[in-house]
Amino acid sequence: MAVIIVKAVYEVARIIGGYRQELELTGPATVADVLELLIVRYGRELADKLPGDNHALRQTLIFVNGRNIAGLDGWQTVLHDGDELFIMTPLGGG
Repeated sequence: MAVIIVKAVYEVARIIGGYRQELELTGPATVADVLELLIVRYGRELADKLPGDNHALRQTLIFVNGRNIAGLDGWQTVLHDGDELFIMTPLGGG
């Protein structure tokens, strides 16, 4: 079992009910797996704020343990027990 700490700000934090939560996973998971789990749990409103099926970033920044996933293995970055996944969406439109 692995516990992943999910942190978010702005709209994502509002949707998931706060800045921080812990997810218990039964096995190995990637960033993509965790995002899909969050979308299943919180529905369409969250899906609209996160990357879509084609994983287009939509100006969303995602970090694992303080490192942008773009510099890691992207969506396939494997998460381990105690890892922190931080989701930051834009504050406003442009």
